Amino acid sequence: MSMIDRVARAIHIALPRMALSGAPIAWDDLTDEARADYHAAAHRAISIMRIPSDAMMREGDRRDLSRDTANIWERMVFTALSEPC
Repeated sequence: MSMIDRVARAIHIALPRMALSGAPIAWDDLTDEARADYHAAAHRAISIMRIPSDAMMREGDRRDLSRDTANIWERMVFTALSEPC
């Protein structure tokens, strides 16, 4: 599953489309248009992270922690999620 699809599904969980009955609509039951809306929102959310915040850059530049790409990325994303809104 692509990252855009994973993020789109996460957005759907957080902000589900609702049926007329008021119950959330399952991902597999969404229309193609509704899924496309979630994919577009996911694309926008991911694309904004191309430019890291100052806090993310500081975390990515730390020399006291592992320098492998996955660890750096994970720390930078964790930092982004920890920043106040």
